[in-house]
Amino acid sequence: MARQSFDTPSEVTADRGEVLVDGPGKVEIAFTPAAAAETSQRLLDGAMTAQGQQVEKGWEAERQIRLRRDPKEADADDRPATADG
Repeated sequence: MARQSFDTPSEVTADRGEVLVDGPGKVEIAFTPAAAAETSQRLLDGAMTAQGQQVEKGWEAERQIRLRRDPKEADADDRPATADG
């Protein structure tokens, strides 16, 4: 089954000692407070990793555009120069 990505955040509420998540794609989940806290940390970690991947993808796309213009840039180091080198 293919995965579907959503750009709409889930609604989160607390009720009778449970954390309720109502999200896009008809997602409805009830967590204990401990499971909700761990899940929130895992979501945050995953979000930061995915954002980094998107940034890297953008850099690679930009590099490919530059290479089409000037193939000599294939080995160019895009990192800023440091004081020692």
